[in-house]
Amino acid sequence: MKTTAFTKYHIANGAKMAEFAGYNMPIEFSGINDEHMTVREKAGVFDVSHMGEIWVKGPRACEFLQRITTNNVAKLVDGKVQYSCMPNGKGGIVDDVLVYRFTEEKYMLCVNAANEAKDWEHICREGEAFGLREGEELENGSSKTAQLAVQGPLAMKIVQQMCPEPIEDMEYYTFKLTKVAGCDVILSTTGYTGSGGCEIYMYNEDADRIWEALWKAGEPYGLKNIGLGARDTLRLEKGFCLYGNDIDDTTSPIEAGLGWITKFAADKPFIDRELMERQKKEGVERKLVGFKLLDRSGLLEIIFPSLAKLKGVAIQDGKGHKDNFNHTLQVLDNVAAKSDNEWLRWATLLHDIGKPSTKRYDERLGWTFHNHNYVGEKMIPGIFRQMKLPMNEKMKYVAKIVGLHMRPQSVGESGVSDSGVRRLITDAGPDLEDLMTLAEADITSKNPAKVRRQLEGFSRLRERMAQINDADELRNWKNPVNGDELMEHFGLPAGRWIQGIKEAVKEAVMEGTIPYDHDSAWKYALSIAGEYIGNEKS
Repeated sequence: MKTTAFTKYHIANGAKMAEFAGYNMPIEFSGINDEHMTVREKAGVFDVSHMGEIWVKGPRACEFLQRITTNNVAKLVDGKVQYSCMPNGKGGIVDDVLVYRFTEEKYMLCVNAANEAKDWEHICREGEAFGLREGEELENGSSKTAQLAVQGPLAMKIVQQMCPEPIEDMEYYTFKLTKVAGCDVILSTTGYTGSGGCEIYMYNEDADRIWEALWKAGEPYGLKNIGLGARDTLRLEKGFCLYGNDIDDTTSPIEAGLGWITKFAADKPFIDRELMERQKKEGVERKLVGFKLLDRSGLLEIIFPSLAKLKGVAIQDGKGHKDNFNHTLQVLDNVAAKSDNEWLRWATLLHDIGKPSTKRYDERLGWTFHNHNYVGEKMIPGIFRQMKLPMNEKMKYVAKIVGLHMRPQSVGESGVSDSGVRRLITDAGPDLEDLMTLAEADITSKNPAKVRRQLEGFSRLRERMAQINDADELRNWKNPVNGDELMEHFGLPAGRWIQGIKEAVKEAVMEGTIPYDHDSAWKYALSIAGEYIGNEKS
């Protein structure tokens, strides 16, 4: 594993060390909770020397950065920093970056440690079209640079003691070239914790001197070492993205809620611009949402009250039920591992949404949620309207999956009858495989015998579905008898009698009484029509 200029100090201070992005990094010192609160209330120091620093220089530097990043680099002035990202040409993100402008022809990118090599390769490849050469206009300074982030409300007071010029009044997302402990540094105020503070970029050879001076200055203020564990909780609390967790090479900035750093300026033909303009105009099918974090923050009940109602366990006469909120998130994870269909994921998130209103206690059976799937299906339009989701075929798909999600399990447990299988295939239609994916993902019991029984039921169901000769036709069900030919044959106007006959025909097909073809269905319809026409006349 790689080490930083400060690794020896972390080990000496008893840090819990682990590999991160190829480096031996401190995860925690005094404990994540203590470190988290230290940064919120006082000041803490993070070793972030694993981050990468890439320089872009020359008369075409700005033009090049306008091409490879989404934010508008032309808006920067000397001494300003900009948060941005690099699209990958496939609708995803190479990395999220900080762009530092030193002059019109000199910029520095601070990139994520895990992506440094990938970013450098991408930048060099894209730079060829602009005549930017590796080792000339493009320089990777990562191996020469160490970086400390001093964060918290007292951070600037501490660092000020080591600087010859005022720094406490520096604006957010600015930087200056100055001296710290007599060493040349880049001092910036971007922050990744939301608690204020600064970053100190230094040469590796100056690291020991700055480290010692920092602790001398920080001791009266209660400065503490902070590991990457608390760095993660701090950034999560503020909603800051982390590459590899919240964004990656499959997530666009629009999908990740980073539309605010995606600028469609007239003179900015950045990579994937056309795709992102379309996403911004038409909306996206995927959005980054952390449900557990929303719950912990207290925001879930405000943003998604119907989902929040799934939380909790009720107990009566010693009988309880599972926490349907946690169960739902587990099922969602199970589905996400098998399918990237975002609307199936929405259906999964909402599949038990009808349980709170259908919960009843039965002395013999315990807690029941009878017909929660049908209740949930009826709730979908209102939820979509509230969440400003599309009120179109996607909404109908989600409602359909929610309404049917119990069916595969009930068919599997009932002995897999032909009629049950045929009805399932017909009702699910082209969405049968999605429905099966959800039903199988819905198995979260900790009882091995129950899990085995349910899996065996689904296995039998899949086998029987494969044996249904007209399964493909049933998926695209269309009643072989239509109302026009019935009215023409009997010389009668439209009425309930037509629907009655058609439902009887469907029932006969489902039960296997007649084949699924027009001639058989028409013959059967004529044989039963008298009953329905007589009822209509009476």
